[in-house]
Amino acid sequence: MRFANPCGPLVCKDMPFSKTITKVWKSCAACGGDFLTKRSTQERVMTCSVSCGGEYRSAKKAVTMACTHCGNMFSFKPSARKNLEKVFCSKSCSSKENRQQVSSGWRVGNDGYVYMYLNGKKTLQHRVVMSEILGRELMSHENVHHINGIKHDNRKENLELWVISQPKGQRVEDRLDEAKRLLEEHGYVVHNPLQGFSSGVLFGAWPQFVN
Repeated sequence: MRFANPCGPLVCKDMPFSKTITKVWKSCAACGGDFLTKRSTQERVMTCSVSCGGEYRSAKKAVTMACTHCGNMFSFKPSARKNLEKVFCSKSCSSKENRQQVSSGWRVGNDGYVYMYLNGKKTLQHRVVMSEILGRELMSHENVHHINGIKHDNRKENLELWVISQPKGQRVEDRLDEAKRLLEEHGYVVHNPLQGFSSGVLFGAWPQFVN
């Protein structure tokens, strides 16, 4: 099949590459269809149309996370969600999660922490759980740290008692442990990259260069 080339002679999709051809065929990164583009811009042009270009850029910026309610993995644009600590793959999952929280008396606040009002006083669930672990009330200078950084994850194994102010963010070792646990839950085998290597590698030197 032959196509008219407005920038030069007729070109054919199956004809061999030639310097006389001013346009070349590419596969659209969004829809997969073939389209003609200028040879001078073939490395930059990735899609066949404006609409496909928008889809392609959106896909590049998308992140994949597990639904807070059902656990299914799904992709979305981070800019479309204010709170990335609690995400849902559908309105159905969001509604079910909210109904569960309300029926139990606990709610998730805008700050991500689970709370309820007892005798007119706001009570945080993570402090209640830590009090149960310790068998006593928490003191005013004690606070509870979420190991995986998820403020509504109040499992006992995810909570630590701190007696100093918590800095923003998470400790690197906590994030690595949580990432390893998540991968193993999804069937991946995680190896320690430092096992079996000499101490020279730990300090950034190859073994043959270590005295």
